[in-house]
Amino acid sequence: MLARRSAWLLALFGVLALTPRAAGASRASERHAEPAKTTTAGAIELVLIRPGPVDFDALRDALGVRAPGRAIHRFGDPDAPPLRADDDAPRGLFVDIEELTRAELDPDDPDADAPEVAVTVTLRLTMIQSDGRAYERELETPQGDARAVALVLANTLAAIEEEAITPDRVQVTLPAPGSPAPEFDMSIKTHQNRAEEEEAALVVPAPRSPAPAPALPPRLELGLDLSPSFAAVLGPGSIQGLSGGGGELRLSTRFPVGASAALGLRLLTRGVDTVRALRARVTLGGGYVLRLGEVEFAALAGFTVEPWTTLGAPTPTGARDSPPVLLGGLASASVGYRLAPRARPHLRLRVGGRLELSGSALPSGLAVELVDARTDALLLGLGGFELLLGLDVALWFELPSRAR
Repeated sequence: MLARRSAWLLALFGVLALTPRAAGASRASERHAEPAKTTTAGAIELVLIRPGPVDFDALRDALGVRAPGRAIHRFGDPDAPPLRADDDAPRGLFVDIEELTRAELDPDDPDADAPEVAVTVTLRLTMIQSDGRAYERELETPQGDARAVALVLANTLAAIEEEAITPDRVQVTLPAPGSPAPEFDMSIKTHQNRAEEEEAALVVPAPRSPAPAPALPPRLELGLDLSPSFAAVLGPGSIQGLSGGGGELRLSTRFPVGASAALGLRLLTRGVDTVRALRARVTLGGGYVLRLGEVEFAALAGFTVEPWTTLGAPTPTGARDSPPVLLGGLASASVGYRLAPRARPHLRLRVGGRLELSGSALPSGLAVELVDARTDALLLGLGGFELLLGLDVALWFELPSRAR
């Protein structure tokens, strides 16, 4: 009886020991029974192929082994589902295979005896996703080997799903059955995504600034100068005072280096009582014209010849030992601001002031003293050292330069 009880106890312990293992084995079998997922949320589920020179059946079988879990159809078949860009539509890929070149091997090549490599075919693979992103690849295969094409397709599919490659084009329209695949230039730099392409399309290229015009060579200038002024005698003391008023007209030439030459005519007159002296001075001189922006400085020095005469009665006497001509020289300086009319680009107008110091005398070396014959009083003095102040208005013309 003791042996019978021991047997029952051993059986009971055996049942208790086996129960957890059975439950764990049941759960393990449930886990192993779950089907393996072959696609992810971003996986390409539909592939439509236009095989071109490649055997479609061989390509479908080879691609099914290397990229399983996808529906593979010939593009254009009636039972092939269409590619759509809808959110609820399966993610799909269109593949177009085109033969670019076909080359036969040289008969002297040791590999030319093998029939499977006697011809080398260069293929172009154009792949367009249902959302419009497109990719292009080229490969060389022996007689369009389907396995080599399937290997390239499988690697490209995996890279597209992992977002590891950049599309060569975006927003590409899928071709209709029977139409050729769209062509696009691979030499153009790719865009990272559709937003970058839209942003690049909105960029307006900046207009090219025109090339600066070549600097024109300096030109010879011709100037016409008008100077209304008043003059006063500084010495000798016997004839000091106002010597008259009038104006001068000068014709000037300015060379490209700034040097200038001038020819001028001045008329000066003054009257006392019934006597009036009239002077006409001719000037020949040279100088320099300096320009700092729109400010112009002009210096001039030269020789003068000045005939004179008197008008009125009674006729004065004095200093009649020489001809009525004063000989002398002058030095003058002018400063002014240059104005440029828009309608005349080669014309400049200078407006400013003029200061002149001159000296003249009769050929005998004496100044002229005009006295009244009746009273012996001094009426006018001519010559000596004179100071002139006046306005200065100059008009400069640029003469055409010779063609080089």
